[in-house]
Amino acid sequence: MKKSMIIVITLIGCLTIISNSLYAAPLENDYHDRVGFFAGIGMGLGGTSFAGNTNSKTKFGIVSDVKLGYGILENVLIMYNGTFNYAKMDGFDFLIYTFPIAVQVYPLKAHAWYVRPSVGICMSTISRMEQGVERSVDTNISYSFGIASGYEFRFRKYFAISPEAVYRYSHLRKFGIRNSGHSYGVQASIIVHF
Repeated sequence: MKKSMIIVITLIGCLTIISNSLYAAPLENDYHDRVGFFAGIGMGLGGTSFAGNTNSKTKFGIVSDVKLGYGILENVLIMYNGTFNYAKMDGFDFLIYTFPIAVQVYPLKAHAWYVRPSVGICMSTISRMEQGVERSVDTNISYSFGIASGYEFRFRKYFAISPEAVYRYSHLRKFGIRNSGHSYGVQASIIVHF
């Protein structure tokens, strides 16, 4: 657990340092740059896999996120990147929530391609309807990390739309049992720059 966290934090630090000498795609005069506040959402399709001590299952599901942050440089955005992933397995509804901090970096000069590593906390809810009553169990709060990559298309002055590939790992714990949740997929992301 500590080793994974150290690796992710080191990766984020290295990407931030390297990106200081690089530039994001040039924008036309009537567009805002990426420096400043922004907000966005993403939604798409993918899969969710749960792996326990003895078994694992993968099911089709929904991936989504919200982005709230500030562009500190033209090619570095720091954000809260909360996610919500859903899948239905064996009659149960599985929801995984993550609450990470992310750094979105545009590493190539004159390109709008980006990578966004994230690290934070997570929890999961498992629920099912039984005789008209919803029964649910929440996991303990634990750690998560993820990575996303996409290509930004700027529209008008304030809007950016990006197709993204996402992967999120969540360490799930309850009653001394440890499971892992892997969510992955593709999503469309919309960001509004202020």
